[in-house]
Amino acid sequence: MFLRTLMHVCLISFGTKVAADCLWYGQCDKTDEEKILNCLYNGPPKPLDATGIEALKEICPELIDENGNADTCCDTDQIATFVGSSQIAKMVLARCPSCWHNFRNYLCAMSCSPNQSQYLYVQETGEGDEDHQSQKTIKSVEYLVSESYTNSFFDSCKEVTNPLMGGKAMTLLCGPWGVASCTGQRLLTYMGDIENGFAPFLVNVSYWNEKTINQHGKTFQPLDLHVVKCDEGIGENISACACSDCEASCEVDELKNSTDSDLDSNVLKIFGDLPDTSTDGQKDNIDEKIGCYARFVNAFESSINRFFTVWGTFCATHTTIVLVSGLVIAGGLTGGIYFFEVITNPIELWAIPTSRARMEKDYFDQHFEPFYRTEQLIIRPTDDSTFTPAGKDDPYGPVFRPDFLSQILDLQLKIEALSAEYNNTKVVLKDICFAPLAPDTKECTVQSVPNYFQNNPIEMGKPNYLEILKGCFGNPTEPSCLGTYGGPIFPFVALGGFEETDYFNATAAVITFLNNNYHNNPDNMAKAMAWEQVYVQFMKDYKNPNMTISFTSERSIQDELDRGSQSDIITILISYLIMFAYIAVSLGQVDQLNRVLIDSKITLGISGVIIVLLSVGASIGAFGYIGLPGTLIIIEVIPFLVLAVGVDNIFILVQTYQRDDRQENETREEQIGRIVGEVAPSMLLSSFSESCCFFLGGLSAMPAVRTFALYAGMALLIDFLLQITCFVSLLTLDIRRQESNRVDICCFIKGSKPNSSKHSKSLLFRIFKNFYAPFLLKPAVRVSVIVVFLGWLCSSAAVISKIEIGLDQELSMPEDSFVLQYFEAIKKYLAVGPPVYFVVKEGYDYSSNEAQNQLCSTIGCDPKSLLMEISFESKRPKKSYLAQESQSWLESYQAWGTGKDCCWQDASTKRYCPEKTDPSCVSCNISTEEIEAGVYRIKPDDFVKYLHVYLEENPKIDADVKCIGGHAAFASGVQLLNDKNNNTKIGATYFMTYHTILKTSRDYYSALQSARRIANKITNTINENLRTENNTKKFEVFPYSVFYVFYEQYLTMWEDTLQNLGISIGAIFIVSFVLLGFDLFSALIIIVTITMIVMNLMGLMYWWKIQLNAVSLVNLVMAVGIGVEFCSHMTRAYATSVQNTRLLRTKEAVIHMGSSVLSGITLTKFGGIIVLGFAKSQIFQVFYFRMYLGIVLIGASHGLILLPVLLSYIGGPGRREQHFTTTKHSGTMQNGKDYLPEKNIETTELIK
Repeated sequence: MFLRTLMHVCLISFGTKVAADCLWYGQCDKTDEEKILNCLYNGPPKPLDATGIEALKEICPELIDENGNADTCCDTDQIATFVGSSQIAKMVLARCPSCWHNFRNYLCAMSCSPNQSQYLYVQETGEGDEDHQSQKTIKSVEYLVSESYTNSFFDSCKEVTNPLMGGKAMTLLCGPWGVASCTGQRLLTYMGDIENGFAPFLVNVSYWNEKTINQHGKTFQPLDLHVVKCDEGIGENISACACSDCEASCEVDELKNSTDSDLDSNVLKIFGDLPDTSTDGQKDNIDEKIGCYARFVNAFESSINRFFTVWGTFCATHTTIVLVSGLVIAGGLTGGIYFFEVITNPIELWAIPTSRARMEKDYFDQHFEPFYRTEQLIIRPTDDSTFTPAGKDDPYGPVFRPDFLSQILDLQLKIEALSAEYNNTKVVLKDICFAPLAPDTKECTVQSVPNYFQNNPIEMGKPNYLEILKGCFGNPTEPSCLGTYGGPIFPFVALGGFEETDYFNATAAVITFLNNNYHNNPDNMAKAMAWEQVYVQFMKDYKNPNMTISFTSERSIQDELDRGSQSDIITILISYLIMFAYIAVSLGQVDQLNRVLIDSKITLGISGVIIVLLSVGASIGAFGYIGLPGTLIIIEVIPFLVLAVGVDNIFILVQTYQRDDRQENETREEQIGRIVGEVAPSMLLSSFSESCCFFLGGLSAMPAVRTFALYAGMALLIDFLLQITCFVSLLTLDIRRQESNRVDICCFIKGSKPNSSKHSKSLLFRIFKNFYAPFLLKPAVRVSVIVVFLGWLCSSAAVISKIEIGLDQELSMPEDSFVLQYFEAIKKYLAVGPPVYFVVKEGYDYSSNEAQNQLCSTIGCDPKSLLMEISFESKRPKKSYLAQESQSWLESYQAWGTGKDCCWQDASTKRYCPEKTDPSCVSCNISTEEIEAGVYRIKPDDFVKYLHVYLEENPKIDADVKCIGGHAAFASGVQLLNDKNNNTKIGATYFMTYHTILKTSRDYYSALQSARRIANKITNTINENLRTENNTKKFEVFPYSVFYVFYEQYLTMWEDTLQNLGISIGAIFIVSFVLLGFDLFSALIIIVTITMIVMNLMGLMYWWKIQLNAVSLVNLVMAVGIGVEFCSHMTRAYATSVQNTRLLRTKEAVIHMGSSVLSGITLTKFGGIIVLGFAKSQIFQVFYFRMYLGIVLIGASHGLILLPVLLSYIGGPGRREQHFTTTKHSGTMQNGKDYLPEKNIETTELIK
């Protein structure tokens, strides 16, 4: 309809009044498409009557002379047709007065000007109708135009915005060339081309540089009118075009490019071998040489040792009481699993409840409706070659083949006919879909190419279907192009695989179904999900050799996540079974083949694993009682963490006993108590520091990280308590069984006695003692280790800031998921990304012209208004991530309200009246006011009064183009409320546009960041312009898109990561400092090593393409905790050593703790992690297999290689003085050898 308007406009005109002849006058015929043809006339222009002059004032006032008369080449009927059909053209172009002025001049000069014979030439004529049989009609003319005028005319209009579509007017006016490829000549040529489906006859525009042309036997003067530039006003009363329609009118400051702040990386200095201040002899008068600090440290450690010795002896003596009590308490806590709730809602899982995005989403959902549930298909023809239809010169994209369009419609109708069963009730699409015209009609919102034809195969099969599509692509709001749901079908949504606006070269068709999101109605939500399940199964089964289809539904991502998790359950179970089997087998120490079944500790190993799992269950149950819900991460990650810590402690405890010899007159229970007194402080150090680390991690605002930290901290604390109670008792029972020569598992069977009471050292212990420790502590090796690890650290520090932030959707899907194909199709074919709404919060006074000026984008609006800013930002999509200009209910309502005969309402109810002929219907008679020359607005008193009528009016196919109601397009975007006096007021509203295609996580959170920048700028501008002495009220505009709530976390991901890691490492430092006897050196070495583990793990994340997100952050926090296991035991062994030098203390610690750390946490985890590499889920492969493998290998390398070297260089003083003080003052410890029988290694042996 809009192009028809333009072509009617092309038939009426103006010019300077000189003596000349006309080419036509009057109307003589109509085409088959009801297009009016002019009568051929070769004579002087004729004077207009009063009616014609009055009509001419609106469109061509320049044609009327100073006396109010006009001689023209058009009669009153032609002018009436012109005025009636030019309203929508004026609605689009009059917002830019200069463009509209030039546009009118061009059209009037062609059709009505008395000078038209100077630049028009009739090329073809036809016969008149029955009433004009003696006259000829115009079939084709040549229009001679100056080339310079053509370019200037185009420049004045090329940036004008179309408020109906949110794009540029040139998208409509320039036809197939669109905005990107449009030029002045293409503009005028397309407007006169009969192939556009709207021109009544052909206007062949020719372009000339000469002033006069001699051809066709006469002299012509090509049209060369004065052109008003878009940044120039017209006279004194008409302003220049606004910024959104003319860049030359803009005064926009350049935005400063922000650069991502790089992370500072501090590189450790290479330490020299600091002098060792410890003494090498002279034990005499040692008490006098020890100061108060040393005495305090000695007393502190002695009290811890004595407590755990007494406690260990008690647990070994009263095994039944301890086991029953421990299992009852742990079992009681585990019972809380019954009350345990799992958070599955992604918003609750990843979005902070008090975050801006979360609150803005809640505001949007409360004031409007939650964003739709979307079902979408991207369809590509198997034959992707272009084709040239009969009678056409240009090729068309493969999706426009008639048979392919028919197949698309057939598929669409089959989907609409699907039904599901829910609670014995049939559910069809119309029960759940978004129907904007409800309750008047239940037609569902479907964006598709067939819906341009209202899904009518007969209409779509017409020979001129491409012309119909061309008109609809140019003006989707044309009533005949509206979909069955009453709203427009945007070509950039219904098509894909094209460049710019070259829609007819599309290689994909898109069908989008919008369904209601019943967030507060579980029953309706279940119905929607039931229908979606049927739809997904239908699409999986659907076969068409002519199509390649990528599809998805709202539930598909969650379904595929669940399927991926379930498919990997077997893999995870195998992983844990391998770890359990290793633990059960490795704990035993077999010296004689005939005692394999006796000396093995399979039962003890399984019991240790059960304790670990019981601690996880007790943690979950404890928070279940409290009512703190958990996440699936707890089930996936915490068992791995607690198993790592728990198994390490189990190995240390068991292997320390196996290496120990019972002292003279010492009972079995006293020996176990002594072993616990020696080992438990180290277990306390690691477990308590890790628990504190995770409990403090509970301060994180991110829900997934907070719940993981709290559950992990509780599980580690319970695991430690069960290990120093129940496991000690279980170890005692197993030792009794072994000493009674009973077979493991089948303890009722007795075996052979041992040949010797002495146990040989394990193979791993001998390797560490005889080969590894001596080699590692060689001077050249130590220097090489420092150099290599510093180089590793520096390389990691250099790339940490380059780690990609986010979680790409593809990683969350199984490798065989149909959703992966859909994600790829989005990137390749779709033209626009998700919609974005700029929401104006409740409280804005829309009836005020000053307030409207802060939002609108036409004449009189503020140059930095909301729509102006969006328009400006959409011109630079790579920075703003905005693909289109915004649709505007405000300007559409103003056009509707200031139009003639648009508003009709019921006289009694004051509601919208659909039938104007109904006696109860009356015209609204909306009052308008002229704010500038030719620019009208609804008066403030009537603005709110009649808004509900506009929002209730349903668009009709046969409706007048200037009277299209806003029910389908804008009713959901304007909230109408009643105040306390029951008067209508406007609540919150939004202005919708689209993001560009967003392919990566960086695109998504950058789009959010940009939208917030734009909204903040708009908010500041509004408040500055509306602030007065008497009005200090503040208004707010915020952006909302459905994905913001998920991607907001990435805006502060680095801050959250550094905060969580900093809190965790700080907690470990404090606990280590205290439990290591206030040993600052040892605590610092632990922190330095853990920090290097984390930094090198982050370096691995960069090289192995692991993104930084909440999942990897949880793993980084876990790496801090596991890092404690790799560092604390060996550091404490060093700190409690009584050897003379750092080198000897280090060697002793490596020999005694190195093998336990390697056989415990390292080898146990390694086998289980390797199995995770075979998981089908990509998220398991990336965030669990890769990161877990990195945690274990990097942690082991730092704990077993770097840490001993650091201790040998900068370790603190040993406990030699404190040890001998303990010997003098403790009645329970005879001497150093009795206290540490395995650690009494002669210096010569250590050096050797």
